[in-house]
Amino acid sequence: MNALRHIAVRVLLASVIAAALAGAGWWFFVRDTAALATSAPAIPADLQETSTLSSVDSSGIVDYRVLSDRSDATLFADATLAGLTISSGATDATSDISGTLYLSSEGLTLDPSRYSVLTVGLSNLEIGGVATDTGVMATFTATEIDGYDPAIPEGEEQSLQLSGTLDLLGVDAPLTWNVKARVAGDALTVLATTSFNYTAFNIPALSLAGSVSVGDDVTLQVQLIALAA
Repeated sequence: MNALRHIAVRVLLASVIAAALAGAGWWFFVRDTAALATSAPAIPADLQETSTLSSVDSSGIVDYRVLSDRSDATLFADATLAGLTISSGATDATSDISGTLYLSSEGLTLDPSRYSVLTVGLSNLEIGGVATDTGVMATFTATEIDGYDPAIPEGEEQSLQLSGTLDLLGVDAPLTWNVKARVAGDALTVLATTSFNYTAFNIPALSLAGSVSVGDDVTLQVQLIALAA
C-alpha cells in the first residue's frame, strides 16, 4: 500500500504540473522562476518589543513554539515538458507547519532529553496555482545543531547546520538543513533550506505520456517565527 501511495503522490504532482503548464501557456516559459530566500526573517517588531526571555527553565532550556500563522514552507522542483527542463519555482507557500524547538538559552544547542520536531503539511502546497490535495505530512526530528558563534550579537544572523531525520510517507531518511537564524529575547526566526531526492523515500520516477515528468530532486525551504513558551 505504501508503494501505491508513493506512486499516487508522484502521479498527482505530475498531473498538477501538466495542468499548470496547459493553463499558463507561453508566459510560463519566459517568466522569472521563484527564488529561494537567503536570510532569516527579521525579528517582528511586536515580538521584539516584548522580548525578555522569561521562559528559560531550570536547566537553561527554552521551548520555542512555532507560530504557524507567521511561518511557511515552500517546495521547489523542476518539471520537464517535451524534453525541455523548466524550473517551476514549484509551489505557493503553506502555513501548515507546527512544532517546538527545545534550545539552550546560550548557544542554541538542542536539549538531548526532548525531541525537537517540526511538521509540515504538504497537502496545501500548490504548483502553478493548482492545489496538491495529497494529505502528505513531512515530519523532521532534529538531532544536532552546529555552527553557533557566540561572538555574533543578539538579533544578528547566525549560520548553522541542523541535522536529523525526515519522515515522509513512512520512510525515515537522514537530512541536513542549511540554517540562518536570529534570536532576540523570547523570539526566534529561522530560514532553513534542504534538498533531497524522491528515491530516498521510495518514490519512483514518473513520466506522463512521455511529455511531462517531475524531477527527482526537490528543495524544501522553511521560514519559521517562533516564540518562547
